Amino acid sequence: MKHGPARLIMSNGDTVSYGYKSDVLDGEAVYNYASSGVREICHFVGGVKTGPSTEWNAKGDEESRTYAKGVLEGPATIKGSQGDRLEFTYRAGKRSGTATYFWADGSREISIYDDDGEETGPCKLVRILKSIFLNYSVPNP
Repeated sequence: MKHGPARLIMSNGDTVSYGYKSDVLDGEAVYNYASSGVREICHFVGGVKTGPSTEWNAKGDEESRTYAKGVLEGPATIKGSQGDRLEFTYRAGKRSGTATYFWADGSREISIYDDDGEETGPCKLVRILKSIFLNYSVPNP
C-alpha cells in the first residue's frame, strides 16, 4: 500500500512530486516539466485534482485557477511576465463568459467566450491615452 510522499523522475528530466494516502493521490502535487519549462502546483483529494492550482510557463507567465472534482471551474487569472493580465471564468473545463484583458499600459479589452470555450465577438477595447492627459492644459479665462 502506498502512503506518504513520492517522486517520479522521467528520462527527459521532468519530475512529479506528490503524496499518497491509502494508495490514493492526496495532498499537494508539484509538476516540473523541464522539457517545456512548465511548472504546476496543484492539490489532489481522494485521487482527484481539486482546489487551487497555479501554473507557470517558460516565459514566466502565471495562471491561477481552481479545480472542482478534476475539472477547471470558477474564476481564473493569467498574469503575463510583462505586466499584462487576463481575468476570465472556467465552466466545465472551458473558458466561458466575459473575459477582460488588461495591458500593462492601462488599456483593456473585454471579450466573450462561448459555451465551447471559443472567444467570440464583439470585443470592446478601452485604451487610456496617457499622452493626451499629460499634454493637456486648461486655458485661463
